[in-house]
Amino acid sequence: MSIGILLVDDHHLFREGLRLLISREVPDTTILAEAATFAAALQAAVINNPDLAIVDIHLPDGDGITLTRELLFTLPDLRILILSAETSLTCVKEALRAGASGYLLKSSAPEELPHAIRAAMEGRTYLSPEAGRLAIQDYREILTTSVTPPKPTLSTREREVLVHIAKGLRTKEIAAQLGIGPKSAETYRRRLLSKSGCGGTADLVRYAIREGLLPPGEL
Repeated sequence: MSIGILLVDDHHLFREGLRLLISREVPDTTILAEAATFAAALQAAVINNPDLAIVDIHLPDGDGITLTRELLFTLPDLRILILSAETSLTCVKEALRAGASGYLLKSSAPEELPHAIRAAMEGRTYLSPEAGRLAIQDYREILTTSVTPPKPTLSTREREVLVHIAKGLRTKEIAAQLGIGPKSAETYRRRLLSKSGCGGTADLVRYAIREGLLPPGEL
C-alpha cells in the first residue's frame, strides 16, 4: 500500500529535491500534494488526506509547529516529520510536544529521510543525531530538576488504548482491536493526553514505557 505524502515548504527547489529523493529512496510512496504556506497546507491535507506530512518550521504565514497541531486536530492519524534548519532545543521540544513523529535537520544526510519516513509510519519517533542529542540533554535535565507529580489514575480501557497507541496503532486500528467506534477511541486518546499532561503521541509512548505498560523491546 502506497504512503501518501504532503510536502510543506516555501522553497520550490527544496520541495523538488525532496520529491526526487523520496521517489528514488522510498518507492512505495506517492507525493499527493505540495504546499508553500500554512493555509495551503491545511487545505491540501483536508482534500488529499495524506498518511504523512513533511513540514518546515518557517512558513510565510505561520510556523510548522502550530501547523502540526492544526493538522493533527483535523487528521489525528496523520504522521508529521519536521524538516528544518533550526537546531535549537526549543524547536525540537515544541515540535515533539505538538505531536510530530520526528525532527530532521535540512543539513542531515540524504539517507536519513527514508529512515525517518519508515519510523514515522511504524509509529516510532525519529530524531536526527543533533536533534536527538538536544532532546536527551533536556530529558536528563528534567530528571534531575523536576518534582515527580502524582500519577494519574487510568481506567482499564484507557490503559488498553495507551498500550495500542504506544505500539503505533492508529485511531481506526485501535477502535477495531477494542471493538469500539473510532470516535470513542479518539475520545480516549484525548483523555489520556489530558490526564498524563502529554503533548502528543510521542509523549504518550514515553509515558507508557515509564509506566511499565510497554517494555522498550516491544517498540
